[in-house]
Amino acid sequence: MLNLEAPRDVLPHVGRELGPSEWLTVTQEMIDKFAEATGDHQWIHVDVERAQ
Repeated sequence: MLNLEAPRDVLPHVGRELGPSEWLTVTQEMIDKFAEATGDHQWIHVDVERAQ
């Protein structure tokens, strides 16, 4: 995996395929925090029972 310390560190990799990243499990807590940060509280994201 490629780790970059600063935005400028990406420049040598422009145009180069870096490959896939590792899987990330997205939890409801992460979704709730994102909704709070962005103000996007639509039920499809935050109402687990209704979204099923």
